[in-house]
Amino acid sequence: MATKPLPSYIAILVPDPGEGGFSVFFPDLPGCITQGDDLADAQAMALDALSGWIASMIAHGDPIPVQRSLEAIHADRSFAREHDVNWRDAIATLVVARPPLGRPERINVSLDSNKLRAIDAYAERRGLTRSAVLEAGAELLLTTDPLAGRRHGERPIAARANRGRKPQK
Repeated sequence: MATKPLPSYIAILVPDPGEGGFSVFFPDLPGCITQGDDLADAQAMALDALSGWIASMIAHGDPIPVQRSLEAIHADRSFAREHDVNWRDAIATLVVARPPLGRPERINVSLDSNKLRAIDAYAERRGLTRSAVLEAGAELLLTTDPLAGRRHGERPIAARANRGRKPQK
């Protein structure tokens, strides 16, 4: 079964010279607006805003608008006027929505016992469950892709570096 591609929309990041940071607008999604203290924060907030907006539309059975091209958005004078967009300073970026949350699913996994104890200690310090820590770790892994370029089945760098060495006491 083919999976439906996640929706993506162009966000327009407008710098705020007085306050600093950026206002973020999605021209194709009425009311989908956010802001960030700096460029990285604005991009992260854009992802949250887009994903939440789409999830809300789906939950209410409302249609998801069709995405326009950057050229069409750029030509939309009413959008630029309404949001005080100076195209020389604005940044356009494509934002891909996160998939909607699914239902919790019980699974059976095998982990190194020391890693499991470290996960449990971290969860306790943060007031989280083991599942919440594992889910956050998976989210971080999937969004940052730190394993890009690693061959299938290749062990983590730390495991390769310690191969053949006896643990220190």
